[in-house]
Amino acid sequence: MKRHLLSFALATLSIAAWAGSNYTIVSEHATPSGNRFSIARDDAGRIIKLHTDPRQAARDEAPAPAVKAPQSPRDTTFYEGFEDYEEYLGLNWIPPMWTEINTEANAPTPTQLMHNINNSWYCYYSSNMYQDYTTDGDKEAFIHYAYDGDYGTTDAAQDEWLVTPEIQLARQETLHFLLQYDCSEIYNFDYFDYGTYEYSKRELFCNFYVMITTDGGENWDTIFDLEHEYVSPLSDYAIMKGTGIYLHEFEASLRDYDGKNVKLAFRYTRNEGWGGNSMILDGVVIDHPHSAGIEDITPDGDNGNAVYYNLQGMRVEQPAPGAVYIRRDATGSHKVFVK
Repeated sequence: MKRHLLSFALATLSIAAWAGSNYTIVSEHATPSGNRFSIARDDAGRIIKLHTDPRQAARDEAPAPAVKAPQSPRDTTFYEGFEDYEEYLGLNWIPPMWTEINTEANAPTPTQLMHNINNSWYCYYSSNMYQDYTTDGDKEAFIHYAYDGDYGTTDAAQDEWLVTPEIQLARQETLHFLLQYDCSEIYNFDYFDYGTYEYSKRELFCNFYVMITTDGGENWDTIFDLEHEYVSPLSDYAIMKGTGIYLHEFEASLRDYDGKNVKLAFRYTRNEGWGGNSMILDGVVIDHPHSAGIEDITPDGDNGNAVYYNLQGMRVEQPAPGAVYIRRDATGSHKVFVK
C-alpha cells in the first residue's frame, strides 16, 4: 500500500493546482520584485509552498532530459534503493555504511526529530502526493528545503551530502539514479517576471551534484551538475513550466575511475532564504557491460603482479580454485574463474 510523505512535507505547486483542496494559508510573502507565494497547511498537516501565478497558467512538466537507456546485458556492481527502511527506524535513518556531511544549521536536533522535522537527508516511504511515486520499490531518500518554522528551524543555507560506502569499481562503469526535483526552483525566483515569462537574470539558488572521491574524502571531483547539464539549456518558459517535483532518470560515466575504490556523494545545495525546493533520490545503480566470457586463469601463471578481490570487494591473498574473483593487474580489472 502506498504511504504518504511526512506531515511536514514541502513541495511547490501553483495555487491553481490546489483548486478544490481544503487548506489554510499560514502566511503570505512577497519578494522585492513583487512575486508572491504562500505557506499553506492542508487537512493532513502538510506544509506546502504555493506560487501565486497572476495568469493562473496551467503547468506541465518541463521536458525530461534525454537519457540513453543502459545497454543490455549489464552486470551490477552496486545498488541501493533504500528499501530496508521501516517506520520504526524513525526520521533520521540512512542505509548502514552510508554517511552524511551536514551543515551545522541543518543537522536535526532531538527536539526537531521528535516533531517530524529533519532538513538533512533521510529515508522514508514514497508518495504520489505533490511528487511522483518512485519507480524503484516504495522507499526513497528525501531532503527538505530549509524554512523558518517551529522548534528552531530556519531558512539557513544548505550544503547536505549523502555519501555511499566505499565501492570497488570494475571497468566501463556507469552510475544511474532517479532524482525528483522542481525545475522552477533552481534559479532565484525573485528575478522571474510573470508578465514576460522570463528571468531578468539567472541566479543559481538550489542545485544537486554528484561528487566522487578516490582518497576516502580528502578530495572530491564533480561528475554530475544538475543545473549546468540539464536546466541551463532550457528556455525560461520551459523552466517555469516545470513547477512541481517530478521524477527524472539520470546517468553519469565512471570510466575515468576504472578499477578504483571510490565513494560517491549526492550533494544538495541551497542559498539562504525562501527559494529552492525539496529533492528526492532513489534507484542508485552502478553497472558495466556484461563480460563476453569469464576468463579461465591459473594463479601461478600471473608472475606475482596480479591482485585478487572477492565479489564483495575484499582483497584475497590466495584465490581458491573453483571460484570467481576480480583480478587487478597492469591491464586493468577483470572478472576471472580460478582453475
